[in-house]
Amino acid sequence: MQRFSERYGFVQPKEAIQLEWADDELRMGLWNVTYVWLFDYPFRSQSLEAVLGKRVLGLAERIWMHELHKSVENFSLANFKKTCRSILLDHMFHESFDLIEAIVREARREKDLTELEDSYNHILATRRSAYRFIDGILVPLSNTDEVAAIEVVITSETVNSGARNHLRKSLALLGDRTDPDYANSIKEAISSVEAAASDLAPGKSTLGPKLEQIKSDFGLHPALVDGWKKLYGATSDEPGIRHGSSEISKADPDMARYYVVMCSAMVGYLAALRASGAATEG
Repeated sequence: MQRFSERYGFVQPKEAIQLEWADDELRMGLWNVTYVWLFDYPFRSQSLEAVLGKRVLGLAERIWMHELHKSVENFSLANFKKTCRSILLDHMFHESFDLIEAIVREARREKDLTELEDSYNHILATRRSAYRFIDGILVPLSNTDEVAAIEVVITSETVNSGARNHLRKSLALLGDRTDPDYANSIKEAISSVEAAASDLAPGKSTLGPKLEQIKSDFGLHPALVDGWKKLYGATSDEPGIRHGSSEISKADPDMARYYVVMCSAMVGYLAALRASGAATEG
């Protein structure tokens, strides 16, 4: 919901998606989440301090040494808090995002901190950042429904583990803020579909024949399968994507995002077909 001042025209609402920068409101939001989850909540009671507080200290020390590359001799929670505040509020935006990604990576190991990732995503969404956390990785996807759908597929135990791993690799390549590899992100996304299709058509070697077999076995509409095959064919025809060539001029971030979203949806659908076991009789 827009604020009062925006609804009645006293100030212009923010429209720009923050792709290569982070404004003061976004930075402060990320710092506030970090402060609450790491430096406030764990120490609110003696029982929490005795259990969660110790784990937060371990988390902070690991980030201090392995992400910030600082001497363990100088580590203290106070120094860590001061450093986090400086990085999140004053450093280059990619350094700020490196830090929260490291924090989330460590926090995912602690059952009491699993909602930290959701808290960051809320700030990223409300402050109009182009990035969201999916499975612990910041990726340039800002549509909340798409992010949620991909997260469901990646974390579902009913989805082929190979397909999930390919999707994770695709997201990591897309989300690399210093050297994104859009071509191989697309390749990994397509490979996730190939892996999921293998569960339903194990005797076929490539995706095209697999999809034809699935269409026959499950009575899928020909137009749906033809659309999937054309999506796959577009990447097969692009040497920079499917055959390791350096000709990757057509592989841009928009194309990579599209393939990640579409392939994730395909993987989820194929997994649902497998779970239903509703193959038609020939």
